[in-house]
Amino acid sequence: MAKYFTLAEIKTKLKQDLDLEQEQFIVSSELLGYINEAIDDCEAFIHGLYADYFFKQDTFSLVKDQSLYPLPTDIYGHKIRRLLFNDGTEKYRIRRVRRIDTTMFSEPLDFYRYILENSAPGESNIGHRFYPTPVANETDVITRFYIRNANRLVVDADICDIPEFVNYIFAHVKYNVAKKEKLGQDIQIAAAHLEAERKLMEGTLMTMVPDGDNKILMDTSHYDDFYYHLYSYFQY
Repeated sequence: MAKYFTLAEIKTKLKQDLDLEQEQFIVSSELLGYINEAIDDCEAFIHGLYADYFFKQDTFSLVKDQSLYPLPTDIYGHKIRRLLFNDGTEKYRIRRVRRIDTTMFSEPLDFYRYILENSAPGESNIGHRFYPTPVANETDVITRFYIRNANRLVVDADICDIPEFVNYIFAHVKYNVAKKEKLGQDIQIAAAHLEAERKLMEGTLMTMVPDGDNKILMDTSHYDDFYYHLYSYFQY
């Protein structure tokens, strides 16, 4: 099992590898910035090749007369994979609203649908807007599957949650330090090391699967849509 490094362990290793224990040119806050920049870069690369590395789920409750519900605080780019409703009696997938005008005709007993709203920073209306508006309190009836962010490291106890590719993060930081200190040969070596780690990460992600099941599933979505949502067919 891959090791999960804390921020303190990452800084210690970098300072030892780069002989920065007594170095004043690279201050602690600058090193922290390089570490999180490396995590950002690594995260974006992972999302491009295998976003399910950061796959996560949670549940939330519905509140009477409340139509807007906040997104998870750790969601990446509003990437919602599925919303599922289950109150013990009814079970169905909550679908996105495809035609805005159909929201005018939502009735209290309709299946829920949603729109993702994303307003300007500081405004409160960022999240899922449900149609129809819930008419009763219902506890933990929504299961939400989404893609999360990687952890950002702030205090020494924070954990880097990309253990398989921590060497890419080390290489990324070392490259930035070499550029900062303007060491020509070290920059070339660090750049080559970073590229090697990037290719290793790319190869790993391109072959990563949750398990060995490669069976092709039958696409039954057309039949599911037609039969399961027949009573609200014209809303979709």
